[in-house]
Amino acid sequence: MSNTVSQPTRREYLAVSGLCLAGLFAGCTDDDSPTNGRQQDNNESETDDGVDSEAANDDNDTAETERQESYGAFFPLTDWAEHVSDGSMTVSGLVETGQTAHDWTPDENITVDLSGADLFFYFDAPEFSWAQEAASTLEQDDIETVVVDLLEPIEVVDELDTTVQESHDVHVWTDPIIVQELIKKIAATFEAHDPDNAEIYRENAASYNERVEAVHDELLTVTTEAQIDTAVFTGHDAFRYLERRYEIELVTPTGISPDAQPSASDIVELVETIETNGIDTILYDPFQTTPADDGLPEVAETLLEESAATDAKPLTPLTGTTVEWEERDWGWVEQMEQINLPALEAALNPD
Repeated sequence: MSNTVSQPTRREYLAVSGLCLAGLFAGCTDDDSPTNGRQQDNNESETDDGVDSEAANDDNDTAETERQESYGAFFPLTDWAEHVSDGSMTVSGLVETGQTAHDWTPDENITVDLSGADLFFYFDAPEFSWAQEAASTLEQDDIETVVVDLLEPIEVVDELDTTVQESHDVHVWTDPIIVQELIKKIAATFEAHDPDNAEIYRENAASYNERVEAVHDELLTVTTEAQIDTAVFTGHDAFRYLERRYEIELVTPTGISPDAQPSASDIVELVETIETNGIDTILYDPFQTTPADDGLPEVAETLLEESAATDAKPLTPLTGTTVEWEERDWGWVEQMEQINLPALEAALNPD
């Protein structure tokens, strides 16, 4: 009698994945979890056709490993997954270079693209309604792609106070401490899907989180040694998690919606904030600039004209990448190190 190799059902996969994700802090070991629903048999046997069952199993194992691909809904999710995988699984992004997840609209092929992947990492939040719709379609159509909402479990987002929760602020990727938990979840998901490489994923996640922790340490140094604790950022209010973590304030002309437009009174308030705090460097969102802006958004130009501020530096909300950054192979860590840390240091230490 031949050995048979059963493909895991979606229910079986989710059960394994749930066990691994429940053990984010304790780890998920190969000995404690099923290997893709495959029953091991140490006794050699032959198929009815005289084919060695071990060879048959090898063929099935090859088929199982062919679909080793995942997608990240937007830049930081893709970047983190790439570092955790480090080549053990193909990782692709959806949002094109130069765009952010907030202002991106997918084409009609998004579900087709995702249906060919094993995993889809996303945020189940209204701010990314296109990702919600794609995940919902995959689940409703019973497509094999497993959707992974990185905003769950709730422990990831309970850093928020009631006000922020009610406003649905999902910019958790600006806080290095929360980022480390998200990376652990990505690693646990990879482990559940590909237990043969579980150790690789755990080691990669731990190594990358050391770099994220170093960013946290640098932010602590910059903010605790700063002359002032208030800066002006001309983009939308995307840094509440970072502000809370490091006890600083980034005053913005609008709320958390990237589509909101500042009023004349909003600009006046920013000018007053600059004068009150002696700010000489304002911060702007590099994704709000165009060649016609001569490198600066209109609000930043106005503030330089109407206030005592004399300089402006980019502060990236980390929702995307640019052609230049991509050519330099800059990910989340590099954007923090090369752009945000110098910008905050300049803004919080006026001459």
